[in-house]
Amino acid sequence: MKNKNLAFLIIFLFSLGIYAGKSQTVDFIIEIISPDDTVFVCQEESIFFKADAMNSDSSDFDFENVTFQWEIAYDNEIKFGKSVDYRYPEGGVFVVRLSAWGPDNNFSINSPYVIVKVALTPVFANTFTNLPSICSGTELVLNGDLNPVSWVSDSLSHTNSFNEEDFEWFGNGISLNDFGIARAMPELNKGHQEYVFQAKDNYGCYYDTLIAIYGLIGAYSFDPIEGEAPLDVSFSPDSLDNGGNENAITFNWEFREIHDTTNFDTTQMNTYTFERPGDYATKMIASYDQCTYAYINEQHIHVDSSLLEVPNVFTPNGDGMNDYFQVHSVSIMSFEGIIFNRWGKVVYEWNEWKTKESGWNGKVMGNGKDAPEGVYFYIIKAVGWDDINYRDELYKGSLHLFR
Repeated sequence: MKNKNLAFLIIFLFSLGIYAGKSQTVDFIIEIISPDDTVFVCQEESIFFKADAMNSDSSDFDFENVTFQWEIAYDNEIKFGKSVDYRYPEGGVFVVRLSAWGPDNNFSINSPYVIVKVALTPVFANTFTNLPSICSGTELVLNGDLNPVSWVSDSLSHTNSFNEEDFEWFGNGISLNDFGIARAMPELNKGHQEYVFQAKDNYGCYYDTLIAIYGLIGAYSFDPIEGEAPLDVSFSPDSLDNGGNENAITFNWEFREIHDTTNFDTTQMNTYTFERPGDYATKMIASYDQCTYAYINEQHIHVDSSLLEVPNVFTPNGDGMNDYFQVHSVSIMSFEGIIFNRWGKVVYEWNEWKTKESGWNGKVMGNGKDAPEGVYFYIIKAVGWDDINYRDELYKGSLHLFR
């Protein structure tokens, strides 16, 4: 609501010889001198109440020794002081009363009042648009209307009125705006559009309501955000709105490795497997009718570079610690491992590297007997998902078996 005027009330007190001398104790007579007994204001508009007084013999009036009390009539509020600034948060009719008393508890013999009528917020029950979505590209028709609200309490009543000439629409792409009717052609690819219908009443008070017209907008999340290759990532659109036609939205996903512009891919599936190590930026492109919405998640997906580490000792004694000879690997695509004894005989070979139980448990392949303690030799061949070839001298060596 916009405040157009500052309502100003001046309330004068007339006393009968009060405080011409401090020993006098004569009851007050309070009168309200104002052009009108009723004041009209908007909600949250500041109203300044002020009291004034004089002695009947024109001597100086001692305001310091008089207490002024204002009954605001909203939520049982009481204010004190020669002047009071107040804002009514709601519309209605309120009777403001003033009373006063002196240091000897001599009270005024009457309580003058003034009626404050605060404009009431209308009901925008007849305000609507002809289309829930802008994606068809069709011109929107915005219809604005309202129902005034009346206040009836005891013998007091109040209704603020409205004129269609004071109705106005605000928003993107409006081409016609007259008497509560507007036509608009909003941009298709800007997501939702908000339009505000505003009305002014006969007191100069403004009221408005907002209508959201669905475009196409959304965000998405993914899980996991990092891991070794091949990394399966699920993408989930969320917070999608399109006027109830969400099931008709189609999606395309784009993935780009931020350090390698040639590493780019697209899919319409909500799950994608990242095979190449790197850091990937992602984009969701949603489409419906003539609307397209592209959204970029600021988080990057990290796929670990390949890594292969080979231990040089293990203790297969069944204590649950270091019982297997197994490599530590990250983002490995293929693997072969062979173990020989000192006479060149193969005692174990394996090509599963992802679990420790797939490594050598210290038993001779074929007969299942425990291999004796001592030195053994290995040859490992592996290739990472980043095409790194693990075949050099670091992956040919010796290991020690202790029990």
